[in-house]
Amino acid sequence: MLRSLFVTLALALAFAAQAHATECVPSLVASPALAKVDAETRLAFLERRLERASHNAKIWTGTWAGVFSALTIGGAVLIPLVEKGARVDYYFTAGKSLVGLASLGVVRLRAIGDARWLRSRSRTDACALVADAERLLVRSAKSENEGRTLVFHVGNLALNMGSLLVLGLVFDRWDSAALQGVGGSVIGELMIATRPRTAEDALDAYRGANLGAAAKRDPIPVAVYPLVLHQGGGLAVSGSF
Repeated sequence: MLRSLFVTLALALAFAAQAHATECVPSLVASPALAKVDAETRLAFLERRLERASHNAKIWTGTWAGVFSALTIGGAVLIPLVEKGARVDYYFTAGKSLVGLASLGVVRLRAIGDARWLRSRSRTDACALVADAERLLVRSAKSENEGRTLVFHVGNLALNMGSLLVLGLVFDRWDSAALQGVGGSVIGELMIATRPRTAEDALDAYRGANLGAAAKRDPIPVAVYPLVLHQGGGLAVSGSF
């Protein structure tokens, strides 16, 4: 008798859970298995991964904004303090750093605003919220990828190799030209290489209905800090592999 009661209670709880679960048709191309995952589970995954993408985007954007701001201000401050013949070096430093700073806004990481917007959404319609979260994850992933396209690699090399040629051929400052060209190219490529892939990885896992997958490791951690030498200065770069 007691056993029958427990079986009946278990079945009732199972039916109640099934009735409570909400299944929604995915708004993106995904594995058929995704449609069978309840909306609450999918939403929890999407919110968690967008928050992680937002966190990483803030760190990356803040780091590189700080680097380029320091180079821009440092170059501008040093211009009137050095001999006239050397001032052109710092004009190039400040100018190229401004370009780097502007590039952060040209292809900004959308996860920061997307995660904030999703947090503010009403929780009344589960399927509508899941569809919004899917759209935001796709957009955030796209913004991560856009900053690593061939256009940015070519633009980085063109800007820095162009400064090398101008400083060398026009101003005959080949030592400064080498530093501007090679050093600037390395910094630009580091910025591109360390751009987060958090939303992209989350989107791949979500499309495959692999919602239990752990987040992949983020790009190589890189630290960039000022370096002061006896006759000048620059930036030191360190990373862990």
